[in-house]
Amino acid sequence: VGYGDVTPTSPVARWFSMSVILFGTGAFTIAVGALVGPAIESRMAAAFGNMTASELTLLEDHVVVLGHGDVTEPLLDTIADRTDLVVVTRHADAAAALGDASVNVLTGDPADESTLQDARVGAARGVVVGSDDDARDVLAVIAAKAVAPGVRVVALANQGKHVQKLRSVGAEEVIDLRTIGGRLLGESVLDEDAMTDPFAAE
Repeated sequence: VGYGDVTPTSPVARWFSMSVILFGTGAFTIAVGALVGPAIESRMAAAFGNMTASELTLLEDHVVVLGHGDVTEPLLDTIADRTDLVVVTRHADAAAALGDASVNVLTGDPADESTLQDARVGAARGVVVGSDDDARDVLAVIAAKAVAPGVRVVALANQGKHVQKLRSVGAEEVIDLRTIGGRLLGESVLDEDAMTDPFAAE
């Protein structure tokens, strides 16, 4: 293109050299885009899970599940067909598994207020806090109430001693699974009909 021993001198040769410069630069740009594009998509997936920023803005009257734990799958089975929901988790493996199951996922810290704003907690009908870590769940309840003071928050307590802590930071309802499970086990062993229909109204 003019920096070596051969230099275009005729108009046709110069036009040819200019076309090589233009098309060569364009081809290089496309090649770089093809290489960098997947990395950018990966970063975006890490930031938004399987939801795009525009999809997040459409969420309304949904349920936000903060954290991923042992009760997440049964919870999703219960409410997924009844309302829109989004799970917020900072664990990439959990996010990938939920995404594969066509569950709306936002990858981020459930205790980060900016993440909860992305999940539109303020427009949600309710928030479920249910990871396997009570300490982080306390922080998630605080963050949810900071973003949307009026939103209903239901929390899971993995240990009975943390029930009051979760209530004190704003959770309207706290489910103590171990206490409930123990009572059901006791009723079941004393009365074989007690567990015939555990969801029947008392």
